[in-house]
Amino acid sequence: MKKWVALLLAAIFILTPVTAIAGQPREAAFNSYVFNQHGRAVPAPASYLPLFALSGEAWGIGPLRNPSDVTAGPDGYLYIADTGNNRIIVLDENFALAEVIDAFTMNGEPFEFSHMSGLFVLPDGRIHIADHELRRVVTVDREGTVLMYLGSPESELLAEGFLFTPISVIEDPSGILYILSRGSYQGALMIDLQRDNLFLGFFGANTVAMSAGQLGQILWRRIMTREQRERMVQIIPVEFTNFDICPRGFIYVCTAFSEDNIGQLRRLNSNGDNILRTPQVNIPVNYGDPVFYTSRYVPVTTSFVDITYMQNGVFAALDRQRGRVFVYTADSHMVAVFGQIGDQLGRFANPVALASFNDTLVVLDGTRGEITAFGRTEYGELVMQALALHDQGRYEESVALWRGVLARNINLELAYLGIGRGLSRSGDLQGALWYLRRANNRQVYSEVFEMHRNQFTNDNFNLFALGFALICLAWIVFAQRKRIKRIIGRGRTVYAGD
Repeated sequence: MKKWVALLLAAIFILTPVTAIAGQPREAAFNSYVFNQHGRAVPAPASYLPLFALSGEAWGIGPLRNPSDVTAGPDGYLYIADTGNNRIIVLDENFALAEVIDAFTMNGEPFEFSHMSGLFVLPDGRIHIADHELRRVVTVDREGTVLMYLGSPESELLAEGFLFTPISVIEDPSGILYILSRGSYQGALMIDLQRDNLFLGFFGANTVAMSAGQLGQILWRRIMTREQRERMVQIIPVEFTNFDICPRGFIYVCTAFSEDNIGQLRRLNSNGDNILRTPQVNIPVNYGDPVFYTSRYVPVTTSFVDITYMQNGVFAALDRQRGRVFVYTADSHMVAVFGQIGDQLGRFANPVALASFNDTLVVLDGTRGEITAFGRTEYGELVMQALALHDQGRYEESVALWRGVLARNINLELAYLGIGRGLSRSGDLQGALWYLRRANNRQVYSEVFEMHRNQFTNDNFNLFALGFALICLAWIVFAQRKRIKRIIGRGRTVYAGD
């Protein structure tokens, strides 16, 4: 019996670590975290895990060569710009090969692309393709027939020597084509397709964030000669690196660099104004990872290369510097981060594009020529369900889901905020204040605190009125105490005389 017990214990001792390692092969690919109110990374459960990585060999079409873009079409297919092979790969909802568009024709003649750098698919199946080397935007159908050819626009609004090098293109529901041109700091070019491809101007240019050094440079320019000013470096806005459009027509844009990672992600309305909300009003958000310096004092910042809209106001952005995907809510709360540079599943060599496809996020690796699909975990699914109710204003219904999120991650301040808002709607203002204090949201806390103060005043008005009356009566008695004593004393004297 002792021998059998010893063998059983030995087997358990040997097999237990093997089971733990084999059961979590994807967890070790990258770290998952969120940022607290102090901007420090704190551990968080993984919201997304890698499902698989697929390349051209898996579809039997040969390797992908320098693919540059991946996008999800409204028809339920996933499109990959296989730039080096001059073709478009079409995948179905199961990531199986549906079609390869590699033969293009224009007016019955063969047509070739030089460098496909951006794709956009329309509901009717047309595909806008940006070719930055040949400086043109081409529209084709699923058979590869060229339907529209757009070269560099001619307009007095364009500066002399402007180079039209399109890298990305989208179209809004009204038929306005937005084109990002490499090197253009004025924003996206707007082309009205309904008016013979009329150039309307630029859209949503970044603003220049003034620093102390730039302010000093402006002051120096006032006392310099013309020759000296011409030799100085001009202060210009940072250009967009990519963009995406949501079903409501809002355009999400990203930039590769900004001061302290502020304003790298934006949500633009039809006027080009940034309407992306932040957790605190008038307080900017540092998107991505914090800036840090190497041993040689070289700053390493987050460099966003692509952005994609998901659902319920949630969007994701891809950082090519560290190979990470950041997921944000409509209020700029970071709810998930995953990915890293490396060789394991879930890591990348050169992430170049990002797409939201059904319930997955797909990252395209330009060097390896493969896509990696990430699926939501149970925790990530719970967060998305809570965000869906939160975005619809159904705060009371979302409380139970946020409590489930909080049970798995006590570091997520958004969960405290969701519970606080739900409790305030249901009338539990005291409980709401407890959660909002831990959500570190001063604006919402102040609003609920004012409601709680007014409610407390209304519920205890009669008590306050009675107390005020008693205080006034006591003050009158105290102020008139000498007169009252004289009246009482006079009464006693009259009674004794009688």
